[in-house]
Amino acid sequence: MPPAGPPPSSPAPSPSAETPLATAALSFALFAALQTVVALYARSRALLGDSAAMAVDAGTYGLNLLAVRRVGAGCAPAEKRLWHIVPPAVSVAVLLGLTG
Repeated sequence: MPPAGPPPSSPAPSPSAETPLATAALSFALFAALQTVVALYARSRALLGDSAAMAVDAGTYGLNLLAVRRVGAGCAPAEKRLWHIVPPAVSVAVLLGLTG
């Protein structure tokens, strides 16, 4: 007799948001680093500016990953609200600082 598995009516576990966020943060960071090297070699300020924006995006994904982990660990409601605000606020502030 084959081993008993989960009943067919049981729902599949929902995927964690950590894996896509970690993948996005890592890929953006690696591409931004490569783009920075190429921008410096080509002496392209436009490409350098784009790589800075990509580095900010990588940092934002990293902050979002940290937020998902903290909220998932069972933090207080006030801290949970804070983690919903901090990553986008930091991203906007850094982008404004880079372009302003």
